[in-house]
Amino acid sequence: MRLFLLTAVIFSFINPLQGQFVSKILLTESCKCFEEASLEVDSAAYNKSLESCFKGYKKKWKKKIENEIGTVDQQIEYLRALVKECIYLESYLTINSSTFNELRAADKTSVIELAISYFSFPSEKGKLPKMVNVPMGYAGLLYSKAMSKVYSDSIYRSGIHLIHAYDSLILYSIRQEEVTEELIVLTSDEMEVKLHATCFFSLIPDSVKKLEVERGRSYRESVLIPSLRSKVRGVISEFSSQQLYTAEIKKLEGLVWKELSDYGYLSDYFFINGILLRNIEFPHLLNRARESNLLNEYESLMNDTMDIRLNAIKVLFDNGSETAYLLLLDHWGKEEEQEILDYIVREMARNK
Repeated sequence: MRLFLLTAVIFSFINPLQGQFVSKILLTESCKCFEEASLEVDSAAYNKSLESCFKGYKKKWKKKIENEIGTVDQQIEYLRALVKECIYLESYLTINSSTFNELRAADKTSVIELAISYFSFPSEKGKLPKMVNVPMGYAGLLYSKAMSKVYSDSIYRSGIHLIHAYDSLILYSIRQEEVTEELIVLTSDEMEVKLHATCFFSLIPDSVKKLEVERGRSYRESVLIPSLRSKVRGVISEFSSQQLYTAEIKKLEGLVWKELSDYGYLSDYFFINGILLRNIEFPHLLNRARESNLLNEYESLMNDTMDIRLNAIKVLFDNGSETAYLLLLDHWGKEEEQEILDYIVREMARNK
């Protein structure tokens, strides 16, 4: 209730008319009202003192008020300057607002930003500016509802901002995100490869407006995913199936990352932070394993237990067939246990 009365008193004083600047006189006189009211200990007496003081100054400085605090921008300027220079108003907001204390601790928000949120309500010339919050990890793009367009140079970083009531902010996450696609691609010898490809990316904050205008908010579907598909297919197509069996996954990921990072279609909007290739399968190997009665060993190679994988590898070496050799090559590029890798190298060298 106290804040509501304070709001009403303040804006009865700065009745919106036309003006050019805010003088030191108005700021000084306004602050005196809060100084006098601060001597009151009772809430009702505080509000009565404040209201009486502002009414008196409104009558005394009527012409100056009409000339100097007439527009929305001037009212913002007035309130910013008032809180900056008047310790009594800052003290009032600090004492009477738990919201202020929360914002101060979490976001280091200045007092004026909170003051504007209290003082924003319809005036004779239309709505006063509203306060909006851009969360951490986001960028805000100022959008004009009246003109249905985004403003130039209108990217807002995290924090509290003032915008006109008829505008809004379009929020874009600038934190790291990811897109994942399940793909079937062809090798250079036209063998199918199944895999999951994940791209880790983040928006370039200064490119948010360009992205909104040129690509829109469905950029994942229209830009990122098609690009990821294209570059993964391009990289895999440079290798034969046998080369892929022994290729290091990290090398393939590095090649895809470089292709995407150097792709001008993406580099204008995104940082490409990493690529992950998983669940790489060769359907033709599954068919050959089935036909050669090695399906059990093929499935055992994908087991999480090291001993089970090692036993399957020993069986494949004992089998000695071409299919067994291909299964070993395929698994070699996926195996992470050094003990198993060393065993494969020794056996291959011995069986040459």
